[in-house]
Amino acid sequence: MIYIIVPVFKRLAKTKVFLNSLQSSISKDYHVILVDDSIEYEHVACYEGESFISVVKGNGELYWGGGINLGLHFLRDNFKVIDDDIIVFANNDISLRNDTFNILYSYLSSNSNRILHPKLIDQLGNFISSGSKIVSWFPFLTDHKLSNTEDLTHVDIASARFLMFSGHILSVLGEINSLLPHYGGDNDFVYRAKTLGINTYIVSSSVVDVDESETGAKASNLKGVRNLVDSFTSIKSPNSIEYRYKFVSSHFNPVFSCAIVLSMTVKSVIAFLIKRKY
Repeated sequence: MIYIIVPVFKRLAKTKVFLNSLQSSISKDYHVILVDDSIEYEHVACYEGESFISVVKGNGELYWGGGINLGLHFLRDNFKVIDDDIIVFANNDISLRNDTFNILYSYLSSNSNRILHPKLIDQLGNFISSGSKIVSWFPFLTDHKLSNTEDLTHVDIASARFLMFSGHILSVLGEINSLLPHYGGDNDFVYRAKTLGINTYIVSSSVVDVDESETGAKASNLKGVRNLVDSFTSIKSPNSIEYRYKFVSSHFNPVFSCAIVLSMTVKSVIAFLIKRKY
């Protein structure tokens, strides 16, 4: 069985596009768990009673990591997950192409001891990084390039726009780190897997289209210095110093973690300044 957990907060129209793309891409049986964390519960009203969709109500304060974890609790309480099942963490701002899922499934069937993520393309046709290799933790340097010769690119950290793995790997890794309610939880999940000998790969031939019109505060969409400064303290930004530290300090000692986060912050400022210049 395939279980797809999708935290949602409003944006019902995007969810409809995403679910329609699932039907076009997946020919096997699957079940979607929508975790609706908006107080309007529009997804509950729309999808409650659907045979292949369960809608779980949040409390309005779950964010992404809390939504995934609530979805996992629902999964374990209501379904018997076995090692051969497929688990997907997904966002509702994406749309699968017709062959997206089958390509990932084929790779996972040949080796289930790994995590896979498709290549991301935005609404303008531009490549978006969905993961990177850590070249150096301090200074913090990453390599986002995909392989020119192989379909699979090994990464150390990755997003969870459509993160796919087996039920066995779920039993090994467990939940999203509760210290990381929003940004950083996906990177931590993938990096924990790496420390346990489970590799993660971006699959170039498997593509999803992303609507980035509503996304967190990052270098590509910050409009001014005030926005940049605010992003360092916002839970809704990958630039958050607090949550960067919580991610890094889950794997390294406090002193080295502080140095890494400082380096990350400087890198964010440089990226912002480069974007402003060009």
